[in-house]
Amino acid sequence: MKLLPRQIDVLRCSAMDLDTKGTALRLFLGVETVKTHRHRAMEALGCRTWPGAVAKAIREGLIA
Repeated sequence: MKLLPRQIDVLRCSAMDLDTKGTALRLFLGVETVKTHRHRAMEALGCRTWPGAVAKAIREGLIA
């Protein structure tokens, strides 16, 4: 499973309980760009839901 650095950043923001708009503001991205990173991270992790992707990233040690 290969994640891009921005996908990992978006996962970290979600783990810090930031919503899509908060993530976009924090990372200086557009909301649609955050949504795209989320979707592609879910695909890379093989998850159907975003909370599942965040949980798997934590379990796999990709984010703290």
